[in-house]
Amino acid sequence: MSPDNIQSIDELVHQNKYVLVGLGIVVGAIVFALTQIKGKKTFNPFQGSALQQVGKGKKLNCPLIRKDKLSHDTYRFVFKLPKEDQTLGIDVGQHIAIVANIPTKDHIDGEVISRKYTPVSAVTQKGTFDLVIKVYRKNVHPRFPDGGVMSQWMETLKVGDSIDITGPTGRLVYKGMGTSIITNFGEKPKKVNFKRLFLVGGGTGITPLYQVLQAIAACTDDKTKVYMLYGNKTEDDILIKEELEAQKSAGNLNLSYTLDIPPENWTGYKGFITQDMLKQAFPEFDKSTLICTCGPGPMNSLVTKLFKEQGYSDEQMFQF
Repeated sequence: MSPDNIQSIDELVHQNKYVLVGLGIVVGAIVFALTQIKGKKTFNPFQGSALQQVGKGKKLNCPLIRKDKLSHDTYRFVFKLPKEDQTLGIDVGQHIAIVANIPTKDHIDGEVISRKYTPVSAVTQKGTFDLVIKVYRKNVHPRFPDGGVMSQWMETLKVGDSIDITGPTGRLVYKGMGTSIITNFGEKPKKVNFKRLFLVGGGTGITPLYQVLQAIAACTDDKTKVYMLYGNKTEDDILIKEELEAQKSAGNLNLSYTLDIPPENWTGYKGFITQDMLKQAFPEFDKSTLICTCGPGPMNSLVTKLFKEQGYSDEQMFQF
């Protein structure tokens, strides 16, 4: 798997008391905002959307209007849509693909590269959409000595530059009120109903999980209970921590973390995901549960195996 197939953010959290106070203020502001955006049951993300207007499979050109450096290797990009009253045009659980002609080791004149990303902005957002992308640089990960082709190219973008995107794509669509439409490979779409949603994210795979959580939290009538276990190597690798903590504070999420290399004062879980960890982070077995995972392949396989040992079926589990 290419390191660009999943995106991430390193949210630096220091132990300085002033930084913690600042973080508390930010989380509080987000919690207040969450209480103001509770919406209606239904929303059509495609009607009059930017992607709908260009047509399926066609490229949409979007200029970069803001680029915030969130850590030493992570950025938040804000891209402008053609019209201020347009949504991007993806449903909850879906992704877009960035398509670019990028010089590579084997093609110095450029090679067409495509990578999928899930926006961290709500599907209802108009005029713009946000991507949080971690840059995988050369000679950092032994499995990927060349780093991430797309993410390194994205780092070079300046305000005023633009990207081409296509979409939407994705096998899971959350329709609200505890209902998802899931299309497994080679099968017809199936409706899955549930009262509880278990989310297990690993490293850079949090964004599609957050998108579903965000939609549930924004709907007053959606009573789906959401539980999340999010694993990372270090605390600095935790993506959109402020947003996750705000959802937790607003009562929308039961949130747990696990770190491979935790700091001395860490109070969350430690190490790789285990059966005991899952049993502590999530409630007991219930048939009205959907489990969604997104992360490295070995993590997804392990989590699936462990939940099956608890009695969950393939129909109750989905991998982004």
